[in-house]
Amino acid sequence: MKRFFAVICLALLATSAARAETPTSQPDMRHMTLKELAALIPAEAKSRPGRNYVTARKVSTPGYDAMRKYYPASAKAIGQRGVALLECQFDAMGNLLNCDILAERPETYGFGASTIDLVQKYFTLDMRNFEGKPNADWIKLMVRWP
Repeated sequence: MKRFFAVICLALLATSAARAETPTSQPDMRHMTLKELAALIPAEAKSRPGRNYVTARKVSTPGYDAMRKYYPASAKAIGQRGVALLECQFDAMGNLLNCDILAERPETYGFGASTIDLVQKYFTLDMRNFEGKPNADWIKLMVRWP
């Protein structure tokens, strides 16, 4: 009986050790709020050295139909939400250009590329009383995909 008990204890210990070594899986991001998704963007992705970032006010932003048109197909098929953080330059008219993806969550659905397409077509900055230098300074944009 003692031997049987010892074998059971060793089996339980081995199972516990195997579970401890197994990496934790990604959370199901489909059910996360947009705020929770935005919190997954790592702090180191929020700035790039050597770039002057300015704050600007957006004048035009995409509506629901535009968001639906640019929503990544693989994410739309399963109801996956997402978020992307971009940095963009802008021209004298407030149009966005030269956008780069700083971070996107989840990473495998193409939210970053879709966000670049969306903002370059539909976002315009308010250039009145704005001290940023067109084609030199950068802005950061976070777009949440509901």
